[in-house]
Amino acid sequence: MNMILIMANIFTWLKYNFWWLLILLVLIIVVIALIRLLNYQKGTEKLPVEDETINDFIDCYGGIKNINKAELEGSRLKVNLKDINKANIDKFKALGATGIFISGNNIKMVLPYDMSKLIEKINNDKFGGNL
Repeated sequence: MNMILIMANIFTWLKYNFWWLLILLVLIIVVIALIRLLNYQKGTEKLPVEDETINDFIDCYGGIKNINKAELEGSRLKVNLKDINKANIDKFKALGATGIFISGNNIKMVLPYDMSKLIEKINNDKFGGNL
């Protein structure tokens, strides 16, 4: 009997103070949105790439002489090779590459690194920095 009385009091209070529920709902939505935004920003940070890792990537492409051109396409690294058979796809995966796509003599992939340093190294070695 007391439980029914308590429930009746709660519903009566909510009838006249429903706006507290709206405020609570809005606060919950804002907190969830902030948490998701912060987690999204953490996932988009790129790792700095070390010189040794850059050389490993160049070796995976079959050496600097096998590379025709390297460029960014959105968030992907696109490298055009002279001979695609010299590329070591399994080692790319071991180095952290994901979404590897091969089309003709082009290899496109997403890397967890800042790829601008890798492209700069390839262009400096291949073309003396002039492209």
